[in-house]
Amino acid sequence: MGDWIRILESAYDMAGEDRGWLQAVADAARPGLDCGVGLVAYFFDASRPRLKIFDYVSAGAPEQAIEFARRVHSHPMWRSAEMLRATYRSPSALRYSMDMGNRRMRELLSATGQSAPWGRVLLLNAADPSHRGCVFGAVDPAGNGAMLKRKAAWSRVAAHIAAGLRLRRRLAQQEIRPAAEAAILSPSGVVLHAEGPAKMRTARDALRDATMAIEKARGRLRRSDPDAALKLWRGLLDGRWSLIDRFEQDGRRLIVAHRNNVTTRGLRALTFRERQVAAYAALGHSNKLIAYELGLSLGSVGTHLTSALMKLGAKSRIELVQLASCLHGNAGAASEPEGPSEH
Repeated sequence: MGDWIRILESAYDMAGEDRGWLQAVADAARPGLDCGVGLVAYFFDASRPRLKIFDYVSAGAPEQAIEFARRVHSHPMWRSAEMLRATYRSPSALRYSMDMGNRRMRELLSATGQSAPWGRVLLLNAADPSHRGCVFGAVDPAGNGAMLKRKAAWSRVAAHIAAGLRLRRRLAQQEIRPAAEAAILSPSGVVLHAEGPAKMRTARDALRDATMAIEKARGRLRRSDPDAALKLWRGLLDGRWSLIDRFEQDGRRLIVAHRNNVTTRGLRALTFRERQVAAYAALGHSNKLIAYELGLSLGSVGTHLTSALMKLGAKSRIELVQLASCLHGNAGAASEPEGPSEH
């Protein structure tokens, strides 16, 4: 299983370049995912019809495994709409690649002269509705599906990795300036500074509670009850903020709340929160996972999803997935409008 919190801490480390970040996250995830032959990790952009894969790194995997990934991904068949949907727009964060369109995979391996002699390939897909993210691949020689018993926990981990990567890229693109920091807190949860919606009493209370929960997760609980620690540290706060460490020159550690929400620019008939919830539901995520990813209550997610389905004229989640092209084509990490929180 490894140390869930170590992976999350790596995901929210904003220092250095993206490739170094990916290596650190892969190293942190390796104890939980490695089935004996290491991990291969890489970034992807599946937001457009032509899939882009780049920056392969290894966490204990042989060069043979990286070459296998490169050759398979470079073949035109890999960029078919079916493979794109099955792998990078998959509703499941953790799954075996050989379970995703077996016929297509066999054709692909045959066309590239490749084989998977070590076993089934286990993939952890860390992405959000923008369809940009990263993948961590491990070969499972046994291939008996035992790793999937931890799928719920790994889905939570994937939510954090995706959020950390999204925030890194927003910072790199200067979409977030220091003046746009929503709030600064002490590790004990004292709000030292707040801007915009974070000034509201309910928001300040939520920021305090979330900071204290994260500190608890990072304490003794990370080893005494790793699953409980992971549940405490939620993907976002109020669907909009990520909390990350910042160290001052005197070594003092502060907690900074950055706007890091995923929004969609399409489907204007929906409210901001309905679009958020619908975008994750269109990925096939359960209400429980969406609540964790966005830092909302389970009841709030259900209410917003029901309202979104009604407004879209969709009778089920299946119909919502069929409408996903509207969401997928316009999803991004746009800043939300300033104003009161919408629950």
